Amino acid sequence: MPGISEHAAVLLHAIPALGRRYFIDQTRQEKILNSTERCGAYLIPYFFGAREEQVYLLSLDAKCKVICCRQIGEGSVNAASISVRKVVETALNANATSVVLAHNHPHGLSRPSSQDIRMTQNLAPTLKQLNLELLDHFIVSGNEYVSMMELGYLGIKRVRDFDF
Repeated sequence: MPGISEHAAVLLHAIPALGRRYFIDQTRQEKILNSTERCGAYLIPYFFGAREEQVYLLSLDAKCKVICCRQIGEGSVNAASISVRKVVETALNANATSVVLAHNHPHGLSRPSSQDIRMTQNLAPTLKQLNLELLDHFIVSGNEYVSMMELGYLGIKRVRDFDF
């Protein structure tokens, strides 16, 4: 752009990443994520400023304490592939007992697609065989999220807190 120096352009380009880091640091103060609301609030900042779909896996211990939250995939504007192998590998490396999957719809509604539903329903039993529980799968769009567990797509409909 005319009138903008190279340094200013670099700074402007870095703003979404800096904002994302700031919001993530703010949510890390709450480490026990034993409800849909707490998980949703914790995960939203990970997608701040994202223009393509991204997939994160939140690994939790038996008390729903956050072990780590890692990006395990990314895609295009309207699709991201989720590798079952990557989910399992990330969860086992973190020594997690339960996981929460999250991905964003950057230019759409935070409503699950038929692919989202099918993948979630196939992933849960696979993780169960490895003594890992898929607590939820969130779809984030802007500052909103949808919990697939609350919608009943995980076979169990918990109203508020995760049952252990």
